[in-house]
Amino acid sequence: MAVAEQPGVLRNRLLEKLAGRARQHDGPHAAEQERTHSWWRVRHSHEVIVTLLLVALAGAAIAVVLVWVYLGLNVVVIGGAPRRVATHPQVVTGWATAVTVAHGSPPAMTGIALLIFPKPALGRSGFETGVAVMPHIEGPRPPDPQRPAAADHRRNRERGRELRPLPDLARGLNAGPVHHLLGCERMAEPKHRLLSAV
Repeated sequence: MAVAEQPGVLRNRLLEKLAGRARQHDGPHAAEQERTHSWWRVRHSHEVIVTLLLVALAGAAIAVVLVWVYLGLNVVVIGGAPRRVATHPQVVTGWATAVTVAHGSPPAMTGIALLIFPKPALGRSGFETGVAVMPHIEGPRPPDPQRPAAADHRRNRERGRELRPLPDLARGLNAGPVHHLLGCERMAEPKHRLLSAV
């Protein structure tokens, strides 16, 4: 038994001597190396990794809630706008006049529209769209034991691809007229002119 332990003991003594000589040669660098090694151990401990994962999960949950609140506010604002346009018909005639006064000719309007279009088209992130579509991509409840899970996942992905443009389409078709009809009315007020120039 003592013979089997001897190589391990000799190895440990040799490592201690080498470490002591390295500390003597390093001088002021030894403390810095010790700090680096301790940081490495802390950084790679399981507690830190688990904590970071839990913080990321909490952040994702908060983000999903915020997106649902944002989408809900969009529905409230855009849903109430047709009633306002119906009760104030002068908004439509005022908008047509404002467009012709501001841009003058149809080619100028077309050019400006082509320059401005990417901003609202790319303004909505895929995360918001994904959160809006998530409830429609669930698998069958309860899972069917006769069908393989891969077929369900494939079908759900295809369904998600089909449904993903629908919230953007609905928002674009409704928010565009609302913004142009009701937004131009407010932008004409003096306190909003600077914002409309930006």
